[in-house]
Amino acid sequence: MDLGTRTDWLVRELNLGEMMEWQQLKNNVSMATVKSGDSIEQAMIELCQHIKSRVIPSNAGIDWDYLRVEFWPDSGRVIVFPSSSSNSDRIETAGCQVVFGTLLVEYERLADSDLDDNAFVDALLQEERMWIERFLDSARKTGLSGNHIQFWDGERCISDAQI
Repeated sequence: MDLGTRTDWLVRELNLGEMMEWQQLKNNVSMATVKSGDSIEQAMIELCQHIKSRVIPSNAGIDWDYLRVEFWPDSGRVIVFPSSSSNSDRIETAGCQVVFGTLLVEYERLADSDLDDNAFVDALLQEERMWIERFLDSARKTGLSGNHIQFWDGERCISDAQI
């Protein structure tokens, strides 16, 4: 079964329809929103399909060596774009972002808790690790393999994976 057929089968088997509506923003960035309570698994699969079918092909002429996945929990955003370990500047010609209502709600729950600063950071990193596992699981399911992926929280890399 080829990759496209496998992805189509996966979408049917998991009873997934198109959940997200992608909007094209300026600078060739696409964006979608996932409401709190919507299926995170389905949204992650659609995100990985979008990366595979739109973001990667749109960057075919760019010398990149990893996908950078940034978490911005205080706004609920997950931003994805190709990047280069040999160039600290942004080089991509296309990228995407998804606003996850669930990520924002979880951030706000932690921010409103009585956790001290260190405990807050630890809890936030634990939450981000769960999002990383969700992303990696969906990347494997959709055949987004053969890619080096770095996960970032602001200006620091929090995880590195090869799928």
